[in-house]
Formats: sequence, C-alpha cells, structure tokens
Amino acid sequence: MIGLIITWTASKASRATATTAANHDATRSASGRAGGIAGFSGIGILLNVTYTEHCTITTASYVIRDPANRHRDEDDMCEFCTQHGDGKKWYLEASNYASDLESDLERRGYMVDFVTAFDRRMSRNIKLLDVVMASPRPIRRAVRAVTARGQKRDHFGQPVPIEDCERILDIASSIVQLPCVCRHFAKRPERGYCLAITVNPADGALAEAFSGYADGPDASKFQRLTKDEALAVLRRCETEGLMHSIWTFKTPFISAICNCDLGSGCMAMKTTVDYGLQVMWKGEYVAAVDAGTCVACGACLERCPLSAIGSDASRRAVVDQHACYGCGTCRSACKKGSISLSERSTIPAVATDW
Repeated sequence: MIGLIITWTASKASRATATTAANHDATRSASGRAGGIAGFSGIGILLNVTYTEHCTITTASYVIRDPANRHRDEDDMCEFCTQHGDGKKWYLEASNYASDLESDLERRGYMVDFVTAFDRRMSRNIKLLDVVMASPRPIRRAVRAVTARGQKRDHFGQPVPIEDCERILDIASSIVQLPCVCRHFAKRPERGYCLAITVNPADGALAEAFSGYADGPDASKFQRLTKDEALAVLRRCETEGLMHSIWTFKTPFISAICNCDLGSGCMAMKTTVDYGLQVMWKGEYVAAVDAGTCVACGACLERCPLSAIGSDASRRAVVDQHACYGCGTCRSACKKGSISLSERSTIPAVATDW
C-alpha cells in the first residue's frame, strides 16, 4: 500500500512539494473553534487544513491511500433502486420515509447537527474546497471519489419531477413546510421552500433542529401542510424555475423535498457546478426536445439549472443527455410543450450515467 502526502501553503499552492511513504496511517482530523484544523476524511483519503479565526487557510495537507486505483467510484446509482426500492424507483418506496425520528437517536442527532451547524460548516467547507481545487489533479480526483461515497452513505440528493413529487406526497403522512438552510446561509429571501416529508411525525426533531437559528423560523414557514397545500408549494416553485430534489438523512431514509437553483444559494448545486463534487445524483429521467414544435425562444436554456441545454444552427433547443439531471425545470418553462421526460433506463447511451 502506497500513500501520497502533499503539503503546501494554500496561498502559494504552486510551490507544492510531494513525498511518498509506505503504509502511512491517516492522522485524526479535528474541527476547531476559533481557528484550528478542519478536515475531510473517508475511505482512502485524509485532508487536513489549518485555518485562522476568520477561516483564512494557512496550510493544507492531504494523505491518500489508494491501492489498486480504489479512488474510482464505480458504483451506479441503480444500487439504491436494487437495495432500497425492490428494483423500482427507490424514492417511491414507503419504508424509506418511515424512520421514527423520536426514537432513532443516531439519525435524529445527524439531522439536528446538520441544521444547527450548517452555516458554520459551509463557511469552512467552501474555504477547504477552494484549497482542493488548487491542488494537483490526483488529489482532486480522490477528494471527489471519497466525497461521493460519504454523501451516498449520509446525505445525498436526486432531482425528482413534479409528477413523482406528487406520488411521494401520497406516501408521506406528515408534511411540514420549513425554512431553507441554504437560503439562510446565502442570505436569500425565504418563503418556506423546503418540505419535511415523513411517514411518522417528526415535530420534536424539527423543533430541536431549527431552534438553533439565530432568529428562529417564522411560524408561517414552519407549518404542517396537506397534500394539496404541499403540491401548491411545489407548483409555485416550478413557476419560479426551481428544481425539486429529494434528500436523505442517513441513507436510505428520505426526509425532505428541496426546491432550489444556483441563484437561491443552493449549496448542492454550487458544489456540483463550481467544484465538480457529487453530492447530488442524476435523476431517473432525461429531457428531450421536439424540434418540430420548438420555436427557439430560449426559455428552457435560461431555466436549466445545470447548463444541459444548448441550441442548434436554427437556435432550436438541444438537450445534452449526458449532462441532463432529469429535473424537468426546462419542461415547465416551455410554453409550447416541446419538452418531454423519458425514463433514463430506456436510453442506452445514458442508462447508467448517474
């Protein structure tokens, strides 16, 4: 087993030096209070970054242990449908919404910490990711692979079109409208864009999580909804050009539908688009444009949150199916009805492209 250790001063990354060592044991990373060391760690990689009280990076070091090119992420998203959906769409399996957050203390603790520490964690992680992006290519690849594994285990998202959202709402017996942690962090306007969706009520866990907000959630943004009321929220989000996505809290437990785009401060999209990290997997669908009815208005190009739509010589819209996440926001923008969604599994070129 060969380890690679790279250490440099972050502001002078071009002066990086590298050494190799055999069987190097990863050292423990710790999070600091006002300055200290923060870390990303996982299978085969450790990242330690020293930072100041104001999150200014001073030094960074990485340890990679990668026998047999293990950092390649070979798993397909379909594993979730196999493991947690009986071969069908896993997010339509009722048991994946059924965790009791009043008694499942590990999952409850994870959710509470996720919300209460979100702002602090994101402030730190953005700095860390800037360091990662300035690092050598093997480091970037390893960080991306390990990040993907960790997200799949604990907290990942997948775009879901409105018709599947409606089926999810049929499963959930508890729907609570929540403030968006990403908008809170990015200081964007808030109108209750997130929905907590569970089979068992999770009022205690939600109250504990959001009590950590400096000003607390406004009562109008933290209320129980009927299915029809929740669907109205989702349709309003569609008119605003927002993407629907489901999110796990300790996979396979799904507990939220988020509605967001880059402009709203979505951290999942930011890490996907700006840093190339996989915290969100592609959806079960792929968009296609009917060139015969497309009027080249460009509305879908502006609406696509992940730049998967271009145009041909006639300025008609063309979907890059390899880049498409299948969220359907382009479809909601098309007034001519020229855009449709097809099952990803039926398109050989992208059937395993997650």
